[in-house]
Amino acid sequence: MMNGHHVRMTAGRRNSNTAIAIIATLFSAFQFLFVHWYCFPDANDVNTFRAALAPGSGSVASTQSAVQTSRRKGSLESSGRNPDAFFNNVPVFLQTDNNFHSNIHCVGSTPFEETSWIHRSCHYTHLCLDPTSHEFFVVQSSSSQQLQQQRPKGVMLSTDLLERNDRADVIHPVNITSPAVALGGINPRWNGTNFNQGVHKVRWAPKIRHDLPSSYYLLDDNVVLLPFHSFAGHNVGHLLWDDFLPIFTLLQIFGFMDEKSMAYQILLLRDDTLPVLYASCEIRRNKHAGCHDNFVKFLPVMGVDPKTFSTLTELQLDDGRGHSLVQPNVPICAKHAAAGIGLLTDHGWSDHGWEPAPTDTVHNLGRGPQLFQFRNFMLQNMGLDIQPALQQSQFHILLNAHSSRDRERDKTMQEQLQALTAAFPTAKVSLVELKKYSLLDQLELVSQRTNIFISTCGGGSMSAFFLPRGAALILYYADQSGFNFERFALTGGPAILDWDLFNNAGYLRVHWLPISGMNSPEGLDTLVSLVKQEMDAAISDMI
Repeated sequence: MMNGHHVRMTAGRRNSNTAIAIIATLFSAFQFLFVHWYCFPDANDVNTFRAALAPGSGSVASTQSAVQTSRRKGSLESSGRNPDAFFNNVPVFLQTDNNFHSNIHCVGSTPFEETSWIHRSCHYTHLCLDPTSHEFFVVQSSSSQQLQQQRPKGVMLSTDLLERNDRADVIHPVNITSPAVALGGINPRWNGTNFNQGVHKVRWAPKIRHDLPSSYYLLDDNVVLLPFHSFAGHNVGHLLWDDFLPIFTLLQIFGFMDEKSMAYQILLLRDDTLPVLYASCEIRRNKHAGCHDNFVKFLPVMGVDPKTFSTLTELQLDDGRGHSLVQPNVPICAKHAAAGIGLLTDHGWSDHGWEPAPTDTVHNLGRGPQLFQFRNFMLQNMGLDIQPALQQSQFHILLNAHSSRDRERDKTMQEQLQALTAAFPTAKVSLVELKKYSLLDQLELVSQRTNIFISTCGGGSMSAFFLPRGAALILYYADQSGFNFERFALTGGPAILDWDLFNNAGYLRVHWLPISGMNSPEGLDTLVSLVKQEMDAAISDMI
């Protein structure tokens, strides 16, 4: 039989345990409310949170449940009803929310606003587009307006909705915009004053509005809108490394994807309203056509259905049956959007190898893991294994012929085929023209069945990016075709195209050989010795 002291002790422990449980529940609920309301605020959450703070609002547990239900309703609202329209074949839903406002979070800014936009990338919550004027805008909240009025000189905020004048440290009085970004990758050849030059032409910023749209179309919460300007999408290498790689980087920066797969649907919108620039899609009709064809062909590697892609001037908002629903003062808004890829390209301010100099900075230093993630991301989108089990009993050496339209780099690779076949009779040595293969067949051959890849450098070597980890890449470079684009003249030096990218792709073993001696006895002997070394290294890794 328990005595009174034991009963009192037991009761004390129960009370203590109950108190601890209540405190833990309160703390957990507070964490949930803070994170979900502060980091992902929407009208439903705000109203629920305010109701929870009101007198007689009920228990913390019921409040947490209410917020979860509210968020669940919000996230399922669009999927639980039929779309009201389609924006480039992506469902949108008509909204009339008086609590609508925008937020922004930018990274990469420098203390100097005149040039900070080149380095900056921004994530927008509720970025809107007027489909009639093609103008992007954000809606400033009253709290943001109050902060702007109270903020003293010298304060720099990553969530600053208004751009500030660096020299006077005052808000721009005319054409007020959010912080500017570079809508596309920066081409160093745009430095200058010719009609097709001017880096400032890719400077872009949504306008600021204080009036709420009475109605608007809203994309689903799992869609991220990415307006961008194409660097030179008619060239496959530039498309991959100056458009797609920066977009992939932008998605990673703001957490729109996890390590292995997309968490959001990408909705790309190419801005074709900017002034013309050298080598851009709008400079000539043939460039425009080339950009169109390449985007249609290669968008699947980004997990994007080409039917959801368009330029800004060709966007569609319809009822799904071809009847346009575009009208003034009814914008299209995205819960999630991002922009700013100026220096996220593979070469930044450098000219990717046409005139290498000792003073060049290495733009991709330490970027190897991300390059491998980008490679894997694209292969997964095409339904291919990221690291296949290569046949260990036979090496596969792949020679890529006629990989460039440039006369000096347009090689048959016949001499290399004969030398390698004679030197390695048990290996499989193949000579192909990858440009004649479909995209999927190219990727399957290179990523799944190749140990050693040999090609001339340039856009034609793009497929080598998909080689498996540990594969060897041998690139021939034009050792006397260096070019200075400011003087528009040959330098007599080497043109080691894309060296910065490949030399930092840590999953590949990359080697460079000069084109001038590639067919000489010494050049062929060097190739054979290099291939033998790579085969020995591969065998050592297997042991």
